Amino acid sequence: MQLDPVTKNLLKNPLYAGFDGLLNRIIQRSLQANTSNNQFNLVYDLSEEYSVQCLKLFLKMRARSAVKQFFPSLAFADDQEFPPLQAADMVAYCGREETENGVGKCKGIIGKRLDLLGSSDSASRPLIHRQGRPLGEAVT
Repeated sequence: MQLDPVTKNLLKNPLYAGFDGLLNRIIQRSLQANTSNNQFNLVYDLSEEYSVQCLKLFLKMRARSAVKQFFPSLAFADDQEFPPLQAADMVAYCGREETENGVGKCKGIIGKRLDLLGSSDSASRPLIHRQGRPLGEAVT
């Protein structure tokens, strides 16, 4: 699909490129797993700087039938008030830390919280959520 010049310019910002990549990856994985009947109601971090542009990008992307099929809604919430966004921030923080320092090396307050959950006590126990398994339970 050819992108118009405005969208191409918009996607140069990592935030918008990540948003676009996230939606496309969810679609791709759902199709590969033969779960194309799944729908995802997105809750995105509320940001005065980015929310309006993300909504515009979302609406433009939903014009494609594949995107519309998978994503019926997009909402915005304050990550200080919406616990799932706080959890996503923690996972993203630890992903960056693990990229920089190695698996199981999440530092700071997030690392301490994960220690309480028993999820960061060894290099071979990444924090991964799987269906039927509580968030924070280590995968072995």
